[in-house]
Amino acid sequence: MGFAASAPEAALFFALAGIGHGACWSPVVCGWSIDITGSSTMAFNMGSAVALLSVAALVPLMLRPRLALRGMV
Repeated sequence: MGFAASAPEAALFFALAGIGHGACWSPVVCGWSIDITGSSTMAFNMGSAVALLSVAALVPLMLRPRLALRGMV
């Protein structure tokens, strides 16, 4: 494991991890939803990947000092 040198680098690698997570998660979801159409399976699969990508975008914003929770209190 290593450390990212910048926020865009961290977001890029977190996005790649999200894509890999979606690729591993897809067969599991397909096994659960035998009777569901392909578009429903795609929606379930994309939900987890979109959540990981959105967290990758939100974490750098939360770590900024002016947007941190301590600064709001």
